[in-house]
Amino acid sequence: MKQAVQRARNGEDPGEMLALTYRSQVVNGFQYVVKVKTADNVFLLLKILQPPGTTRANAQFERLKVTDQIPIDF
Repeated sequence: MKQAVQRARNGEDPGEMLALTYRSQVVNGFQYVVKVKTADNVFLLLKILQPPGTTRANAQFERLKVTDQIPIDF
């Protein structure tokens, strides 16, 4: 398994990543799904939850999924 993915799964800094696209959804706060490419050319989907501003809580990383190369349509 690539080093960046293994570090991310262990809760460590995966290193530099390039965000390709994202989408957001308003739930109890904001939920983001971000498509990224790591420095070692692995494509990931990251799920991040940002609680409502009234809680003063930081955004939380929820899930990581390794994907195939992600096509980008512009």
